Amino acid sequence: MLYTHKLLAELDAKAERFAGFQDDYGRRLTAYRAALAALGTRYHSSDAIAAAQRDLMADEPAGAAPTVEYDAWHALGREGVPALPFARAFAHHAEARGWAEGLRGVTTFAVDWRSCRWASSRTPTSRPLPT
Repeated sequence: MLYTHKLLAELDAKAERFAGFQDDYGRRLTAYRAALAALGTRYHSSDAIAAAQRDLMADEPAGAAPTVEYDAWHALGREGVPALPFARAFAHHAEARGWAEGLRGVTTFAVDWRSCRWASSRTPTSRPLPT
């Protein structure tokens, strides 16, 4: 059974933690977006990014490798966050779902979680798991 008065008291007690979590998240998101937007001016090709990764991460894996899509975005002369438009339109959800089924078993996104410092962060309501 859910005791709303207990839930409200617990949430109220953690209000400051929620605000701090949101502020920290906002700062990290702003810094991430700025770093992503700076890629285009700092690195003019995926090869330049790969070279920088090799130089900076000589003793450990560099993480996700840049791809030809970065070069395609850069060739368009765009600024800001690197993004290419998705050139496919679907009439309805079922059509999109059918298209997506063709991706089954294909790696479409990869992350080196060691470089994601936020991945280990906890929300203000989380508690350590019992041992």
